[in-house]
Amino acid sequence: MQTLLPMNSGNPSFANDDWDPTKVSLVCGLKSCPLQVGVLIFPVRSGGLVDVYRCTAFLIDNDKIMSNGHCDNPGAREGYFITRTDIPQRAIRHVTQRLFKAFTPALDKNGKVDPEDTSGRPDVLVFQLDVPIATIPPLHLAHGPAKTYQTLTGYVANLIPGKSFTTMAIGQVTCAVHRNELQFPYNLSESPDMLTVYKCNAEKGNSGSPMFAEGSADVEAILQGSADVDGTAAAIRHDEKREPHDYEIQHNIIATNLRCLDYPSASGNHCVSVTDDESVTRFNALINSMRASLAARPAPGTFPTEFKVLSMELKTQLVQPETEFEDFYYPTCSTHSLGSSLAFPSELVKMEFDEWGEPSIKTLKEESSTGSVTHQFSNGVSVKMNWQPPFGPYDIPSNDPRTQLGNSFSIALPGCSS
Repeated sequence: MQTLLPMNSGNPSFANDDWDPTKVSLVCGLKSCPLQVGVLIFPVRSGGLVDVYRCTAFLIDNDKIMSNGHCDNPGAREGYFITRTDIPQRAIRHVTQRLFKAFTPALDKNGKVDPEDTSGRPDVLVFQLDVPIATIPPLHLAHGPAKTYQTLTGYVANLIPGKSFTTMAIGQVTCAVHRNELQFPYNLSESPDMLTVYKCNAEKGNSGSPMFAEGSADVEAILQGSADVDGTAAAIRHDEKREPHDYEIQHNIIATNLRCLDYPSASGNHCVSVTDDESVTRFNALINSMRASLAARPAPGTFPTEFKVLSMELKTQLVQPETEFEDFYYPTCSTHSLGSSLAFPSELVKMEFDEWGEPSIKTLKEESSTGSVTHQFSNGVSVKMNWQPPFGPYDIPSNDPRTQLGNSFSIALPGCSS
């Protein structure tokens, strides 16, 4: 559906003697910051050099932290959790045993696993610390039935511009929680196992950040990736030879819904699995439902007959799924005397989509073809038509009712029952 970027961060190598976890600086860059948010760092030593990899992490027990599964570095001999360095409770702890890990690595175009990439599936890691941190109360993970909220705010560890890789500040990202019919066609009440939240983006090193709903101290979700808007747009232009729709390239963050996490025990919620296949199925069902609704639209005006609607797709230059249709209204019964003419209304309608992928029907033009009544019989009439041309070529030309009916024909028009 969309290209995702993991938010873990690597760095050019340090000389072996220059790396020291006590030199890491993490301060609050806001008016206030959660004490429990820190950084997870893995130094990987090789040939006198040290490559340092980092994510955000947070305390969930006095001796346990949580971050993303894609932040794990199983080959590293050492790892550290470092809390803020501008508080008296500053702590540096070794991470030891992996207590819980939920992670499905992404596959590249060749089907090969990228062990550091994020696939859009639940992505969580819980580590044991070597020594408890008794001076900081842990954060509480959200559990129980789904909760409705309008925003999610993540507290993230960011590099300070112009400073070294080991100098960071805690910032925040606040995202709008909104259904997107293409990318995230789910309601919070369904307890989706993954969340896509909008009007925000993250940077390298933000993976593993706790995300809070407004007015709550519970961690609702854990940030794991950000939309690669440029990459998604480029892929659409290359693969589909078109410009992307607005709702396809919104800045967003993906996160794991902690109410669906089986840690430390089963959540008890019936959670919906958010997958590309399920999202596409829901989007297609919505389009089909909108198309079906075209056949129930009332005629544009007041007429002495009732109608059935024949809705035909037109060939247009619009980018799918935007589509134009002709709604052709065929008389089915008479409500009162017809007089000397019979009307066949038609409309040019367009199915378009807003920034959230929500479809709507817009009437672009209205026409009415008139048939002169040449003969009346007990339950119908014969007419000679003066057809207005169709609004454009039909996707299936043989569906044009003008061609099917011809210029002279008879039509049954019994009295309407209601």
